[in-house]
Amino acid sequence: MFKAETKKLKRLLKQRTPKFLRRFWIIVALIPFFFFWTSTKKFDGWTHLELGAGNYGADGHTQCSQKKTVLMRIKHVSALKNYIDELNEKGSGAYKPEDQYRILFATLDELVARYGPVGVFHVNDLYEDYASFATNKLKTYAKQKGYASIIINSIPGDYQHIDAKKSLSKYGRKKYDTVHLKNPEVSLYHDVMDGDDFRASPLARQETRQMLKKLATLSNNGLHLFILYHKNFIPNEEQEEFVDKGIFYKTTQEWKPVPYIFPEGDDIPEKYGRVFLIEP
Repeated sequence: MFKAETKKLKRLLKQRTPKFLRRFWIIVALIPFFFFWTSTKKFDGWTHLELGAGNYGADGHTQCSQKKTVLMRIKHVSALKNYIDELNEKGSGAYKPEDQYRILFATLDELVARYGPVGVFHVNDLYEDYASFATNKLKTYAKQKGYASIIINSIPGDYQHIDAKKSLSKYGRKKYDTVHLKNPEVSLYHDVMDGDDFRASPLARQETRQMLKKLATLSNNGLHLFILYHKNFIPNEEQEEFVDKGIFYKTTQEWKPVPYIFPEGDDIPEKYGRVFLIEP
């Protein structure tokens, strides 16, 4: 049909217009077809979504950031003194990107090493300023590394509401190749904070599993959960009832554990971490 319409257009133009105008109008007429072809051309690179990757942005690990993240999710906080009371009220913002975003940078390097130099890397965080802060640091790093064909964008907001089909529409994809959630907050499972003692009700744990299952559907390959294997991050009850029995959480060697890194550069070594695959 495209060839037939082009021949018809050429014939009509030849009858009514000078030669140079015929060429001009042919080019103009073909422009919509060109944009249609380019917009539907299959994207050949990889696609990755990094969830909750802001690492507190310019706020750092402070009372300010913990109120916006940890305390926002916990339903009951007692009057007992907790670790948040010991933190600085506000951050300096002067954190070294190579410290604060060491894991984010390493993830990009690993994706390039595994899947090639052409890809899309989406950075998510609940807060737009955190997501943008991390995204800009990653863009700078990618430029320094010479990753000219990696598209890096911010996807802010609650990750439970991410629509993969919408965010990947321009690349002709409906789901991401890989989705990671690394080092989530202590409030991922817990709904009670009593001093530095965290507790998770059966309902809170069930809701977390449901959320993780939903996040796993963003990729045909499921969700990789990188988490400190400690009761403050995965409750003992969750370990005993599910993890230890191989239910829901699938141990995988596809990705290695990562350290838990604070914006200030301090870290908890990766030997305390585990990686689980949550299947879609």
